[in-house]
Amino acid sequence: MKKLKTFLYVLKNSISSPKYYNDIVKIKINFSIKYFLALSFLVSVISVIGYSIIYLPKYISEINTAYQSIEGGFPEDLVIEFKDGSWSSNKEEPVIIKKIDLGKDNKLPQNLFVFDKEGTIEKIDEYNTMFLINSENILYKTDVEGIVAQPLKNLPNGTLDKNLLNEKMQTIDKVVELLPFLLPLALFIPTFLFEYVGGSIFIILLSALGVYVASISTKKKIDFKSAFQICIHASTIPMVVRAFSTLSPVVYDFILNWFLFITLAASLFFRFKMEEYTDLKKIDKE
Repeated sequence: MKKLKTFLYVLKNSISSPKYYNDIVKIKINFSIKYFLALSFLVSVISVIGYSIIYLPKYISEINTAYQSIEGGFPEDLVIEFKDGSWSSNKEEPVIIKKIDLGKDNKLPQNLFVFDKEGTIEKIDEYNTMFLINSENILYKTDVEGIVAQPLKNLPNGTLDKNLLNEKMQTIDKVVELLPFLLPLALFIPTFLFEYVGGSIFIILLSALGVYVASISTKKKIDFKSAFQICIHASTIPMVVRAFSTLSPVVYDFILNWFLFITLAASLFFRFKMEEYTDLKKIDKE
């Protein structure tokens, strides 16, 4: 509880008290680094909550849509056997598993799966399908990588029919129910390590360099360690705003694009505002 009170005290004063920055530059840098890590933890939690509110319902809805389409569109009498990197079916090719009608807002392709041993990349659009399975690969499109080919040889030997599909869908349904708990946990670690700790510390170092140079140019004596600590604490405002902006993608993109400049501006403000509460030595002119 004492550590929490200390953190909240530092958080409050890092945002609102230029006078407090005179105390910051006098203490060991370890204190500021510990504060930065605690702040990164807090804003990561806020960000994950924001991501979950905005994106989680959409992801769950899309998974449920695909789930219903696969379960409802798979023919009752269809049997597909996978063996040694190939497949065979009790139906004539192409074997098409259509998407069921899930409303006008559904943006899935007309077909979910098309099994065609002679199928090529071009036929993905021709068949208007999510997945095209030819004699060797599973072909599908992504926004990032374009056409992706997954070899059939990576699949285990087995037979797929309606009964097995229903069993697998029930397992998937249980996983979907856990997504509101699993997805935030999965998001937290990369958000904490890469988005805030890794990304922000680089911005803070650049801002510290800017504060250090500005201090020299205005002939106010300050070392880089003090500039770095000022920037760590001054970054509180942009980091907190950035975390809450996850609820608005437009605001988040703006904050992210201007994060360096906002951090530098806040750091320069506190750096020179703190002079009103202390007598800083001037660098002697040579």
